[in-house]
Amino acid sequence: MFAPGINDDWMLKTARIVIRALQVVLGIAALAIGVATLVVGVDPSWLLKELGANPGIDVARFRWFVIGGLLGGAVLLGLFVLFLQSLHRIIATVGRGDPFTPDNARRLREMAWLLLAMQLGAFALELYSDWIGRFVEYVTFDEGLSITALLGVLVLFILARVFQHGAALRSDLEGTV
Repeated sequence: MFAPGINDDWMLKTARIVIRALQVVLGIAALAIGVATLVVGVDPSWLLKELGANPGIDVARFRWFVIGGLLGGAVLLGLFVLFLQSLHRIIATVGRGDPFTPDNARRLREMAWLLLAMQLGAFALELYSDWIGRFVEYVTFDEGLSITALLGVLVLFILARVFQHGAALRSDLEGTV
């Protein structure tokens, strides 16, 4: 079932542990966002007071902007979870000694699109928090666009092509044997 030595690879084991730990952290963060969204939806006055909201802000109306930001954060968390799931599935195929499959090529393309969506979403959320920050003192979200992450998108698209080509070569080779 497993290729010799691959299942004992410390890097694969470490990657599995890190991915699972990140999934737990993301689950806790999603739960916190859910609770915060409910609390702000029910009674936003204490939160806006803590944030140093300008007097004269219509709290009942402004809470929807805060909820919108929280939901934007939840969407980013969801995209990250999907990214990690695809990565975990790729790692599993490497552990089995069979990574060059059309499914992994598809997963890599999906991961590239997810990473691009996360970058654009983080940039939009930063602009949104800057706008909300005009009304309250302590709202910041400083992610913005990362050149490194955008380069990662490009690398993932290229790796998807490599995996697709590798899968096709393997299929051709199996067909000639």
